[in-house]
Amino acid sequence: MYHNLVKSLAIGSALGIVIAVSRVDSSIVGMLVSLVACLIAGAVTVITISSRPNLYALPATLISGFLICLSYGLKVGLFYTLGVALTYGVISVQLLQAIGVSFDNIKYIFEAIRKKK
Repeated sequence: MYHNLVKSLAIGSALGIVIAVSRVDSSIVGMLVSLVACLIAGAVTVITISSRPNLYALPATLISGFLICLSYGLKVGLFYTLGVALTYGVISVQLLQAIGVSFDNIKYIFEAIRKKK
């Protein structure tokens, strides 16, 4: 559990630093970089944390939110943190987990059909 928390905090720190450096408020490229970073961080979270990655997405979101608030100020930073929570926590991590579960189900069905024949 401790190792997964450390991984989660490292992912959140990297995500927060990338979003803070990308200057989301001044260019569309920064916004796109931040969205891609959230999606990549979600994939890294699901791959590296095998046991309940959705639970460990919360500390990653909180630490990245803290770094974003330090970079952009409290008012704008909280707004961007909400975007990170939605993009990283809900869309990326949850969607990749669901895809993984459905892939395992499809694999099981094909193996069951193959064994019948």
